[in-house]
Amino acid sequence: MAALQYLESFCNAHSQLSDWYTTLADLYQKKLWHQLTLKLEQFVVLPVFQVFRVEFYLIPVNFVLLLLYLELRFGGLGVYKLGFSGRDLVIGIWSLVVMFLKGSLGVTGKVVALWPRGHGFRSWKQPLVEMQAEGIPETTALPTKVEAGDALIQLYHNFITDFETKINLLKLAHFAVIVSRQYPEKEAAIGFLEGVTEKLHNTKKTRIEEPILYIKMQIALFKLEQGDPKECQKLLDEGKTTLDSMTDIDPSVYASYYWGSCQYHKARQEFAEFYKSALLYLAYTAVEYLSESFKLDLAFDLSLSALLGDNIYNFGELLAHPISESFFRVHPLFISHVYQGTNANDNHVDQLVELVIPGIGLIKSLIGTKVEWLYYILEAFNTGDLVLYQKLCNVHQAALTAQPALVQNEKKLLEKINILCLMEIIFSRPADDRTIPLSVIAESTKLSVEDVEYLLMKSLSVHLIEGIIDQVEGTVHVSWVQPRVLGIPQIKSLRDRLDNWVDKVHTALLSVEAETPDLVAA
Repeated sequence: MAALQYLESFCNAHSQLSDWYTTLADLYQKKLWHQLTLKLEQFVVLPVFQVFRVEFYLIPVNFVLLLLYLELRFGGLGVYKLGFSGRDLVIGIWSLVVMFLKGSLGVTGKVVALWPRGHGFRSWKQPLVEMQAEGIPETTALPTKVEAGDALIQLYHNFITDFETKINLLKLAHFAVIVSRQYPEKEAAIGFLEGVTEKLHNTKKTRIEEPILYIKMQIALFKLEQGDPKECQKLLDEGKTTLDSMTDIDPSVYASYYWGSCQYHKARQEFAEFYKSALLYLAYTAVEYLSESFKLDLAFDLSLSALLGDNIYNFGELLAHPISESFFRVHPLFISHVYQGTNANDNHVDQLVELVIPGIGLIKSLIGTKVEWLYYILEAFNTGDLVLYQKLCNVHQAALTAQPALVQNEKKLLEKINILCLMEIIFSRPADDRTIPLSVIAESTKLSVEDVEYLLMKSLSVHLIEGIIDQVEGTVHVSWVQPRVLGIPQIKSLRDRLDNWVDKVHTALLSVEAETPDLVAA
């Protein structure tokens, strides 16, 4: 009963877990593996198993000066030696930071001091000094993070391994992947996962493809983090083949594949492929279980990839997705700032004020995030509003400049919004009035007639529209436009057009009734 002994010793070290020990031990002894698995899923997400990782790239000067002042003024902060030159000064400052972290975050574990090299803050020397603070063991390892122990790893090796092949094998894969992420070294994590995969093969049970594929997708991510994209791509290709040959697949397995795929494309700056894979990942993932920081990062990456991806001209799907709620917030001050001095009844202002995001309701005065500017740009693209886009570029120039990918693809973005402006012009016209003068398009897009012709040819080539360009008459006749996910303003416009069509049909009916009363009566 070594497994129970370990569990008992672990829970004794954490008195708040006594009830957990009683429940888990009871289920283990009764061999109720399904119930034990469900309980373990709740157990491993307890705070005691969470690894706090705090990365230091630059310690704010004001923060250091404040700590130094407190030490000199009051003392007693536990500094080993505080000096004002070289190594002693480094030890003194780092000691203060460690004491602050211990008091504020409750962080314990390995601590290694780092010092910047050169004029940037992306390159780091090897640890300049290693120290041992109270409760923080000295180490010869070279991590760049404050790590909070390996309780989850020990739990797996000392408890879960005792019955790992008796529980649902996909649940076992879930546990294994969670544990692998706690290893400080990627090679150790990969070795652990490969060992679990071998055990799965040895069980000779049916449907082991799912858990093995789930684990392999995590190995692919580790390979990518190690700087081995070829091996990552190989594992992804094999995973795709396996998925295509299976049926009735658990959503978590699909999600693991598409998450690995989108991270691979992100590393290669393949925007369109990342966008598609990320949306497919979200299709198999319950957004409500994702952390707010994770949703914010993913929403930001998705938005950039939608703007920069080739042949992505439909932004309605992204704007309507719940992930958008992570940072898509309309700030009322923004509206007055962009449209300062314009008429209060301006159509653009109406569109923004009346904007509705699914699941939230009418947006009025919610406070936005630091990247809310990206939402306004997406909305401008979705509605093909070139004027709004140009104003946004001026207002948020600093934020846009901070994104190298947007700067490098400035011309591409302008071409894309011009195409979307063209599609909006076509959409806004009645079905019986789809012959559009090139001069009208040129006026809306601020392009010359020659450039409008190129824009039309580009739209025709990517199959956004179908039609005929008449250079003699200087017109284009559009017979088809690619369907799009409509926003609230566009749906309102469509509703108005349907109302007009109903009125016309009613008028025609009254006219027929008036001209042929006898026929209608019969």
